[in-house]
Amino acid sequence: MRTAVEPFFFLLCRLILLIFAPTFASVERRSLACYVPYGCFYSDGHIKTPQSPSLINTRFRLFQRIQVSQVAETGGTPLASDLDAFTGFVNATKKTKVIVHGFLDNGHDNWVTYAKDELLVKGDFNIIIVDWGTGAQWPYEQAAGNVFLVGAELSHLLKHLHDHGGVNYADVHIIGHSLGAHIAGLAGHPLTSIGRITGTPLASDLDAFTGFVNATKKTKVIVHGFLDNGHDNWVTYAKDELLVKGDFNIIIVDWGTGAQWPYEQAAGNVFLVGAELSHLLKHLHDHGGVNYADVHIIGHSLGAHIAGLAGHPLTSIGRITGLDPADPLFTGKPINRRLNRDDATFVDVIHTDATEFAVTKGRSVSTSLSCSHSRAHDYFIESINSPCKFFAHQCSSKSDFENGKCLSCPAGGCGVMGYDADATTARGALYLSTSYHSPYCGKNVACVHKEVSKIGTRVCFLNNLL
Repeated sequence: MRTAVEPFFFLLCRLILLIFAPTFASVERRSLACYVPYGCFYSDGHIKTPQSPSLINTRFRLFQRIQVSQVAETGGTPLASDLDAFTGFVNATKKTKVIVHGFLDNGHDNWVTYAKDELLVKGDFNIIIVDWGTGAQWPYEQAAGNVFLVGAELSHLLKHLHDHGGVNYADVHIIGHSLGAHIAGLAGHPLTSIGRITGTPLASDLDAFTGFVNATKKTKVIVHGFLDNGHDNWVTYAKDELLVKGDFNIIIVDWGTGAQWPYEQAAGNVFLVGAELSHLLKHLHDHGGVNYADVHIIGHSLGAHIAGLAGHPLTSIGRITGLDPADPLFTGKPINRRLNRDDATFVDVIHTDATEFAVTKGRSVSTSLSCSHSRAHDYFIESINSPCKFFAHQCSSKSDFENGKCLSCPAGGCGVMGYDADATTARGALYLSTSYHSPYCGKNVACVHKEVSKIGTRVCFLNNLL
């Protein structure tokens, strides 16, 4: 709370600012706010002075493995007794992870919860969530100003944990997103020896990025999978073919560093990358005017689940195409932890490694092909501009299709696999054949053997996404 009668230290702060201000006019543009015990803060003509601690009402929430629910909380303008009580629950023998949300978020945001849960799976840490949601709202200039106070509050908390709780600064890792990344830096700067700070896209980066996105165009997002990166050949081919197809915004999500061995870690990273992509799309929508219905996310392998996790909280993404979504660690999981039919208005999936499928009703079309894992993106890329369409047929079983019993199209037309899947009304279990080599598209024919047709095509079939 701002004091009515300021101590000598705060008066000295004012005096120094007045002495070194270059002109009287510049002093007029600045306003000063001082809050015990955090210090004095001033505006610079663009960023506003921080609101009071009581208005921002920053909360520090502690979580540990010993129980699923919150262990302790302090907030507002913590008294020494509050900090002492909070410190008593922090185990100094464990490493400490601090999560700081960004602009327009709060400490209960989905990505914050996912990050906390995944970190507790990873190790027995002290997890501190910094919730400054009240101060992170519009106008942006005010939220940016509040960053300086919240950074000082977090720094004060960490110093108390170090001085009175035995926490080693080297064991502290602060993870900040958007404006929260700057809070992390401001908190760590005076302490000099914080072990690690991780900043995910800074607000200034997102604003600059958003400025280049043309909201009048449709947006295609490409997400690679396990062991790939954003410069992989198929990603480049897909981007090039899409730009031939139309004048789109093409966004490539490159999470290559997090997509490497061990697989279990890459699978865990999917949840954070999904949250990051979701946050980017929300920023493009809220600040750049991008219509969710004009967004099409194309994800391969683990990238398919990233697409689903990104779309799930936004509820109205136009389309998600999953290219052979990864099965290990995702099959049978709750729908909010994998790609699901409700993650977009239209969801189509091409499976290439699966052997068993269940038919369900829904608005999504998915495709299953008995081919290699990477073949899924080959089929999709070919389908973008090829005059040949991957027509697929409704059939009661795979064996009926193999025996040539389902090669006609209903009155509403056949289904189509790939880029034009959303241009047809066909739904349900659909089947087709492909060639062994490029071009893969060809005429569906009856089969002599289970996997080989008279002209050497491989039997493939479509199936609804579970």
